[in-house]
Amino acid sequence: MMAIKQRRKNVNLQTLILFPLIFISCAKIQINTPSSRFITSEAQGKTLSGSVRLEMQSGTEGTLDFQNEKTDNPLELRNNVTNLGLSLDLGLTQKIDFFLKGNSLAPATYNLKYQILGPSRKEATKGSHSMAISLGYGQEYNTELNQDDSIFNDSNDNITAEVEQSLLEASLIYGHRTHEDVLVYTSVQALKHDINFEFESSNSLNEKKLTLNSWVYGLSLGAIRYYKKFYLNLEISAQNTNWTHNDAITYAFVNLALGYKWD
Repeated sequence: MMAIKQRRKNVNLQTLILFPLIFISCAKIQINTPSSRFITSEAQGKTLSGSVRLEMQSGTEGTLDFQNEKTDNPLELRNNVTNLGLSLDLGLTQKIDFFLKGNSLAPATYNLKYQILGPSRKEATKGSHSMAISLGYGQEYNTELNQDDSIFNDSNDNITAEVEQSLLEASLIYGHRTHEDVLVYTSVQALKHDINFEFESSNSLNEKKLTLNSWVYGLSLGAIRYYKKFYLNLEISAQNTNWTHNDAITYAFVNLALGYKWD
């Protein structure tokens, strides 16, 4: 009888020891680097002229699993996730635009675009050529919990962490008006994505810090069909990432956007 009680005590003790480890092994971080651009080579051409756009936003998504309580495991990368986002383009001068790109799983970026060649959107005609450069930056700080809409949305652990994300991006865009109301454009871009975590509550990860970063290179090819007030935008893109603890990998994406414009 004493032996049975002793074995039960040992089992209970082992359960108490292993219980937090079981849950910490399930803790995961989900990150997303957007690939869709929908940035054309033509400026709006007039102060406060602009457009608003609903976008499909694909990109490289990664999941970091803290298996064996390690924070240096490689990301599980994939390209089968698409989110919806809103973007705003606004003319500042004839050649300079401001645009805001929203994203549900990455920081919103604030961008400036300068058209260095060709007529603006308002002045472009069939056969017009255009070129522009853009630069953008976004940063956000969040306290993340293991909830359905958080970065830890696939976790069973009781996680709380301070998360800082930043995106720095630059692009060069070239466009050609194949028809009066059709613009075909291509762009190359470079992006720096940094994420910093400071765990406040996650069992054995408590007070640990983690940094992930990647240089991201992309190529996009898109076409816009303008109507009187609305426009449709189709874009094909390729994105190369080299996240911390991962080898470089390239994915391809196809995205659509619907926009409303005003002059």
